[in-house]
Amino acid sequence: MGVKQPVVVGSRIVTFWESVADDIRYGSTRDLGEILRRLHELRVPKQLRLPELTPFEAARFRIDVVPIDDDARQYLGRSCDEMEADYGRLQFELPPVVLHGDANVGNLILDRYDRALLSDLDSFCWAC
Repeated sequence: MGVKQPVVVGSRIVTFWESVADDIRYGSTRDLGEILRRLHELRVPKQLRLPELTPFEAARFRIDVVPIDDDARQYLGRSCDEMEADYGRLQFELPPVVLHGDANVGNLILDRYDRALLSDLDSFCWAC
């Protein structure tokens, strides 16, 4: 892009992104499967500090903020507790891999050359 990045403006860090297409088009489920297979084959480089997957964090947040009655909130909270405890007992055979964290075709855009690109990268993490 030719611009030194990031740029610090006051207390903000700014980056510049290049548009990959003039319109919004999404990839297919096949495209998503292919790109995720390649992503999951990557090993986390030591210099890249990805967070570890926290699969129940978003659910707990949503349970706390959704406008539901207290009985439903308590039920969902207990269900989340049970699932998190079960998840904690899982034993994974394979090493951790890079995960997108929100992989769906709505986050798979096609560039102007019809190449599928993952977007919405704020949930990138690593996990088994």
